[in-house]
Amino acid sequence: MTLAIIAITCAISFYAFSNSNFFNQFKFHPYSMARNGEYPRWILHGFLHGDISHLLFNMFSLYFAGQIAEQIFGSATVFVIFYLAAIIVSSIPDYISNKNNAFYSSIGASGAVSATLFSIVLFNPWGTVYIYFLPVPFIVFAIGYILYSFYMSKQNADNIGHTAHLSGAFFGLVATIVYRPDSIHRFLSEILNPRF
Repeated sequence: MTLAIIAITCAISFYAFSNSNFFNQFKFHPYSMARNGEYPRWILHGFLHGDISHLLFNMFSLYFAGQIAEQIFGSATVFVIFYLAAIIVSSIPDYISNKNNAFYSSIGASGAVSATLFSIVLFNPWGTVYIYFLPVPFIVFAIGYILYSFYMSKQNADNIGHTAHLSGAFFGLVATIVYRPDSIHRFLSEILNPRF
């Protein structure tokens, strides 16, 4: 299912790269959502990206994290529900703070990807993702992802929902703990007894 999400996201993003009307119709725009009830934006903005590098970064992260998360949740269906819920929940803070701001908008799967990363960190913090062929533990990658998001949210230089990274991370932790209460014990055990 992770590969299907990646394929759909890439298809929609590439289409939106050359279709500004489609892009503008479905980007996350709280002002329009609050006044016109444009509810599809809640989900579809998570399948739009600003450029190739933004898309590749998110999909690369999802490729490694999503397949593990599917195993954690034990069902492709549950993972899809988790992923779509993460898109929505991670956007709520930006919606609340910008529903009266006609100039604010954002896009990207970052909130859901962040949720997925932090879900797997609970079960496999020392698992490995490769960044430019260098092995990086999941927990280090996840923390770096959040620090980058925090820095970029302060820059306010693009239409990427960097605040959603932080909200997504929180949702990923909470949702995983609720669905898999054993995750807390597993995390503490892995952190205290790393298997390098």
